[in-house]
Amino acid sequence: MPWTKKEYPESMKNFMAPVRNKAIDIANALLADGNDEKRAIAIATAKAEEWALKRNLKVRKDNAPENKKCGAGCRQMFLLGTRLHLVCSVTN
Repeated sequence: MPWTKKEYPESMKNFMAPVRNKAIDIANALLADGNDEKRAIAIATAKAEEWALKRNLKVRKDNAPENKKCGAGCRQMFLLGTRLHLVCSVTN
């Protein structure tokens, strides 16, 4: 189902509006290309966050739970198959 600015996946609720809107646009495009909803959401949220960080935009609302980070503070994510992975350049 295509998402709108008023109806979107629960996983996007803590994004700031511009980031959430970008994620919605990406997810809808992925759905139109035949991807399933779970994969579309995973890719869209990762890519929207990446988009915002490149533009120095605030990603999450102040009351949002923290995004997963490693001890060194890394937050780089990539999609491998259908799973989203967190990567860090620092080895523990």
